[in-house]
Amino acid sequence: MRNVADIRNYLIANKDNKNIEFASKLIPNINKNSILGVKLPFLKKLAKSLLKDNYDLALNFIKDLPHKYLDETLLHCYIIAKTKDFDELIKQINSLLPYANNWMITDTLLPKIFKVDEKLYENIEKWIKSNETYKIRFGIRMLLKYFIDDIYLERSQNLINKIKNDDYYVKMMIAWYLSEVCIKKYEFGIKILEAKNIDLFIHNKTIQKCIDSFRISNDKKAYLKTLRLKKQ
Repeated sequence: MRNVADIRNYLIANKDNKNIEFASKLIPNINKNSILGVKLPFLKKLAKSLLKDNYDLALNFIKDLPHKYLDETLLHCYIIAKTKDFDELIKQINSLLPYANNWMITDTLLPKIFKVDEKLYENIEKWIKSNETYKIRFGIRMLLKYFIDDIYLERSQNLINKIKNDDYYVKMMIAWYLSEVCIKKYEFGIKILEAKNIDLFIHNKTIQKCIDSFRISNDKKAYLKTLRLKKQ
């Protein structure tokens, strides 16, 4: 491959019609014609190959925004996830996030070098305060992965409480985050649910995710069921 167009053509040549149908059901909010259905292991392998054998082309590819196909954006995620310099990685993420239009993009982007770190947390705060749906979702995803820790729990909850975005995919990510808090830091999480002052949908989804988890005891699940709320 010699240019960005070659990468797109290569992905088109490897599209999977069956997987297009599957992916379009998972991501109903985007145009089905923007999905090639290329398998994720194939995209991961291609990202690794480009970085190893055609680094300049990989850099040109991630600058070529917005991408036409979801599969290109996922390939983009896999490429920048391997960036080793923190500041450069943040620049690359901030260049990509404005074009994120579905949960699969934000949930696929899992940088290898991220860890519990104040510099990362400060960027998470910016993403969550942006009021842009998929920046918020990505920020909460990073909280979930790295910051369910006693030092950050109160600070993170205050941050989440200030979110004003009512998008379904933001609410689902908040529920996922809170369910992980309940599983890993039960006493902190249960107090949030007992207070009953968070969004009704998020409250009940959090409880359902806890009940569906094998990482929480039956006794705790039984109590969580009593905290479910009904619509007024």
